Amino acid sequence: MTEHRTVDDHDGKSTIVLKTRMNPLTVTMYFVLRPVVTVDDTRSFCKWGETTFHVNPGLHEVRVSLGDALFRPLGEASISVQVASGTTVYLRYSAPYLLFSQGRIREVSRVTQGQR
Repeated sequence: MTEHRTVDDHDGKSTIVLKTRMNPLTVTMYFVLRPVVTVDDTRSFCKWGETTFHVNPGLHEVRVSLGDALFRPLGEASISVQVASGTTVYLRYSAPYLLFSQGRIREVSRVTQGQR
Protein backbone atom coordinates (compact mmCIF):
# COMPACT_ATOMS: atom_id res chain seq x y z
CA MET A 1 0.00 0.00 0.00
CA THR A 2 1.30 3.47 -0.88
CA GLU A 3 0.75 6.47 1.36
CA HIS A 4 0.17 9.84 -0.31
CA ARG A 5 1.07 13.10 1.39
CA THR A 6 0.98 16.71 0.25
CA VAL A 7 3.90 18.87 1.31
CA ASP A 8 3.03 22.16 -0.44
CA ASP A 9 0.11 23.69 -2.27
CA HIS A 10 0.87 22.32 -5.71
CA ASP A 11 -0.52 21.69 -9.14
CA GLY A 12 -0.13 17.93 -8.71
CA LYS A 13 2.61 17.60 -11.30
CA SER A 14 5.76 17.10 -9.18
CA THR A 15 6.26 14.09 -6.94
CA ILE A 16 8.82 12.48 -4.67
CA VAL A 17 8.33 8.74 -4.08
CA LEU A 18 10.29 7.37 -1.13
CA LYS A 19 10.71 3.64 -0.54
CA THR A 20 11.90 2.73 2.95
CA ARG A 21 13.39 -0.66 3.71
CA MET A 22 15.43 -2.52 6.31
CA ASN A 23 17.75 -5.49 6.49
CA PRO A 24 15.85 -8.73 7.15
CA LEU A 25 18.13 -9.39 10.15
CA THR A 26 16.74 -6.27 11.86
CA VAL A 27 13.08 -7.15 11.30
CA THR A 28 12.25 -6.27 14.92
CA MET A 29 12.66 -2.60 13.91
CA TYR A 30 9.64 -3.05 11.65
CA PHE A 31 7.37 -3.56 14.64
CA VAL A 32 9.00 -1.05 17.00
CA LEU A 33 10.12 1.90 14.85
CA ARG A 34 8.44 3.87 12.08
CA PRO A 35 10.29 6.04 9.58
CA VAL A 36 10.11 9.76 10.26
CA VAL A 37 10.33 11.67 6.97
CA THR A 38 10.90 15.41 6.72
CA VAL A 39 10.48 17.02 3.31
CA ASP A 40 11.69 20.60 3.66
CA ASP A 41 10.06 21.53 7.00
CA THR A 42 7.10 19.14 6.91
CA ARG A 43 7.57 16.15 9.22
CA SER A 44 5.58 12.93 8.69
CA PHE A 45 5.47 9.57 10.44
CA CYS A 46 5.26 7.01 7.63
CA LYS A 47 4.85 3.27 7.26
CA TRP A 48 7.60 1.04 5.95
CA GLY A 49 7.37 0.70 2.20
CA GLU A 50 6.45 3.33 -0.35
CA THR A 51 5.26 6.85 0.44
CA THR A 52 4.42 9.52 -2.14
CA PHE A 53 4.95 13.23 -1.47
CA HIS A 54 3.37 15.82 -3.79
CA VAL A 55 5.63 18.88 -3.96
CA ASN A 56 6.11 22.12 -5.84
CA PRO A 57 8.85 22.11 -8.50
CA GLY A 58 12.23 23.12 -7.08
CA LEU A 59 14.95 22.00 -4.69
CA HIS A 60 13.79 19.87 -1.74
CA GLU A 61 15.61 18.51 1.31
CA VAL A 62 14.47 14.97 2.22
CA ARG A 63 15.53 13.69 5.64
CA VAL A 64 14.66 10.23 7.01
CA SER A 65 15.25 8.87 10.50
CA LEU A 66 13.82 6.24 12.81
CA GLY A 67 12.84 8.67 15.54
CA ASP A 68 14.89 10.32 18.27
CA ALA A 69 16.81 8.87 21.20
CA LEU A 70 18.65 11.02 23.72
CA PHE A 71 18.26 14.13 21.54
CA ARG A 72 19.79 12.38 18.54
CA PRO A 73 18.00 11.02 15.46
CA LEU A 74 18.39 7.29 14.90
CA GLY A 75 19.50 6.03 11.49
CA GLU A 76 19.34 9.50 9.95
CA ALA A 77 20.09 10.13 6.28
CA SER A 78 19.33 13.09 4.03
CA ILE A 79 19.48 14.12 0.40
CA SER A 80 18.71 17.25 -1.63
CA VAL A 81 16.77 16.65 -4.83
CA GLN A 82 15.83 19.00 -7.64
CA VAL A 83 12.31 18.20 -8.83
CA ALA A 84 11.24 19.74 -12.13
CA SER A 85 7.62 20.35 -13.07
CA GLY A 86 6.01 17.13 -14.27
CA THR A 87 8.76 14.97 -12.80
CA THR A 88 8.62 12.11 -10.32
CA VAL A 89 11.82 11.43 -8.36
CA TYR A 90 12.22 7.97 -6.80
CA LEU A 91 14.31 7.70 -3.62
CA ARG A 92 15.29 4.68 -1.53
CA TYR A 93 16.14 4.77 2.18
CA SER A 94 17.89 1.80 3.80
CA ALA A 95 17.84 1.58 7.58
CA PRO A 96 21.18 0.84 9.27
CA TYR A 97 22.07 -2.49 10.87
CA LEU A 98 22.81 -0.68 14.14
CA LEU A 99 20.36 1.98 15.32
CA PHE A 100 22.99 4.58 16.18
CA SER A 101 24.62 4.27 12.75
CA GLN A 102 23.60 6.36 9.75
CA GLY A 103 21.03 5.13 7.27
CA ARG A 104 21.48 5.48 3.52
CA ILE A 105 19.33 7.40 1.07
CA ARG A 106 19.83 7.73 -2.66
CA GLU A 107 18.05 8.66 -5.83
CA VAL A 108 17.02 5.58 -7.77
CA SER A 109 15.46 7.18 -10.84
CA ARG A 110 13.38 10.05 -12.16
CA VAL A 111 10.56 10.02 -14.66
CA THR A 112 9.18 13.01 -16.55
CA GLN A 113 5.45 13.08 -17.25
CA GLY A 114 4.76 11.51 -20.66
CA GLN A 115 8.03 9.53 -20.50
CA ARG A 116 8.31 5.86 -19.50
